[in-house]
Amino acid sequence: MIPQYRVPKGKGKEVVWNSIFEKIEHKHQRKHVFGATAFLRIAAVLVGAILVAGFSGAMILGNVVHYSPKGIHTQVVLPDASRVTLNADTRVEYNKYLWYFSRKLTLTGEALFKVTKGKTFAVVTGDVTTTVLGTTFNVYARNNEVTVSCVEGSVEVNNVKSATKVVLKPSHSIAIKSAAVVEKQLEPVNQMAVWVEGEFTFHNESLSLVISEIERQYNVTITLNISEERFYTGVFYNRNLDEALDLVCVPMNLKWTRQNNEIEIFEESVY
Repeated sequence: MIPQYRVPKGKGKEVVWNSIFEKIEHKHQRKHVFGATAFLRIAAVLVGAILVAGFSGAMILGNVVHYSPKGIHTQVVLPDASRVTLNADTRVEYNKYLWYFSRKLTLTGEALFKVTKGKTFAVVTGDVTTTVLGTTFNVYARNNEVTVSCVEGSVEVNNVKSATKVVLKPSHSIAIKSAAVVEKQLEPVNQMAVWVEGEFTFHNESLSLVISEIERQYNVTITLNISEERFYTGVFYNRNLDEALDLVCVPMNLKWTRQNNEIEIFEESVY
């Protein structure tokens, strides 16, 4: 509603009315500008929300998980044609939408990688990241221990927790334990990643660790009934369970009994 106006002295009615209409028009223009600005702000927020939701959805939908169960080795081909051999009870995970921007995956278990040359390729195992450009290497990550072995090319191993970075050349490996102790070793190339051929070699390793590997390769449950921790040096194969048990138990004067997938290993003096 237009308020009452008195005509100022010296001004005609026409001039006054023009002034009133200009004020009214100015108010409408301000409302229009305010409305357009508010609309643009709301639209920007909505577009941003849609983009964030779409990105989050793509990240979730783009996650790829490969798991090799106990008793099985699995071959995996990654989006860039890199090849991964998964040991039994091993899991790898990556995002297929981000892969061509960042070749990165997470690993739990053990795997042999043959990487196609290209951008940096990273394998994350807890606090340890292994990076390469194109090479063949093996990563073992179980029980708070990570061991990386370089078969071909070169590998950089970065332990974030201890701020340790090591570059491995062929036939070298590094073991990083839970206490962040880094131990460099030298092994013959032909002894690295022999598990892909079904051979499992141990050098003064805990017997419980060896038994865990037999359980993993044959998908069985083993009860180890011994009076104290023992250490094993030797080999077993994943072709025949009875043979594998004999290869481990006989040199250590241990006996074993089996009922289906339940196995007990014991010292002969126990019975």
